Amino acid sequence: RISKLLRFCCRKKGFTGEKLCWNIIERKGDSMEKEIKDCLITMIKTFGDHEKWVKDYQCGNAWHNEDYILNTIRPYLKKCGNLLELAVGYGRFSKHLFPYAQKFYGIDLNQCCIDYCRSNFNQKNIFFDVCDGISIPYGDCKFDLIISLDSLVHVVPGIIEAYIDQGLRSLNSSGLIILHHASVGESVGDRSHVFNSDVDQMISKFGAKLVARENLWWLPEKKLYNDAITIIS
Repeated sequence: RISKLLRFCCRKKGFTGEKLCWNIIERKGDSMEKEIKDCLITMIKTFGDHEKWVKDYQCGNAWHNEDYILNTIRPYLKKCGNLLELAVGYGRFSKHLFPYAQKFYGIDLNQCCIDYCRSNFNQKNIFFDVCDGISIPYGDCKFDLIISLDSLVHVVPGIIEAYIDQGLRSLNSSGLIILHHASVGESVGDRSHVFNSDVDQMISKFGAKLVARENLWWLPEKKLYNDAITIIS
């Protein structure tokens, strides 16, 4: 059962708190697809351990492609009032996005990630909050820009769809959503089985507009992991 699996995750050092896990169960219950539940558990187990972030991921510095990804989205970045980053991790991209926002908001499923960001990016116009992994805990039409980089490449289509739906609710009329996701259904690099056409259908389902798409290699020098960055309004 999902509750037993989540309790198991909670007992592991550094994993997301039990209160949050029970909130997921209570809010979504049996209506949440099993695929999504399983993916959330994997995200907790993989990215909810502070020790792993420090030793294995070097607080996010183990991956060295920030400049490439940021240069890809730079034409779509703009100075704005409120900017939201989904799945911040240990702030690997957040620190590069701060200058674009009067107020920066970051959310993550894992408490250890939020604790780290709050401790290391402690500024009055920067806010970090724990989320349930499929929704945005803020009001309607709040954000000018919503961004997720190098995270949704690992999640099932249902979570991407949920964030597009939630993102459009949270976006103001002139805002943009920038989502980095898997694009060709690869199983390598922990990529999810997602195609660009799947994301196009999600955009159409919610009556949104596909502004642009940039196809990219996650590691261009090795041509590893064929991803895409999709711009939505």
